[in-house]
Amino acid sequence: MVRNKVGEKMLVLGLTGNIGCGKSSVSTIFMNHGIDIVDADIVARHIFEDLDLLNKVFSTFGETIKNEDGSLNRKALGNIVFNDDEKLIALNNLTHPKIKENILKKIEEYKTQGKKIVAIDAALLIEDNYLPYIDKLILVTCKKDIQIKRIIA
Repeated sequence: MVRNKVGEKMLVLGLTGNIGCGKSSVSTIFMNHGIDIVDADIVARHIFEDLDLLNKVFSTFGETIKNEDGSLNRKALGNIVFNDDEKLIALNNLTHPKIKENILKKIEEYKTQGKKIVAIDAALLIEDNYLPYIDKLILVTCKKDIQIKRIIA
């Protein structure tokens, strides 16, 4: 556990699980009980505000993923990386360090604010090596047929 600004221990929870299993529902329950959430998906959407990262992505994947206003065309990038495992790995190598940096920065902000509990909501907590930063890991699972119904819906 890390200590917050008032010297109390701050509990950092890791919330993970496959798509459609209910991580967002658990996050909502946590928020309704005053627990702050750092959502990796939201962090991932905002990392492209970093122009250095954005330019690295453009130079790696080409100008076809750039909108007229200079922003990222996420759909065009998705079409490239989700049809080519090597390109997906290249994108992850660019983006995941920045996502992690921003998540850890947000945890530090909550610590400075004197928060007692914060949760990181991320599907790839284990794969992206967040275990050293969390105190307790919560794995959300459900039956496969329920998961499929939720994804389809």
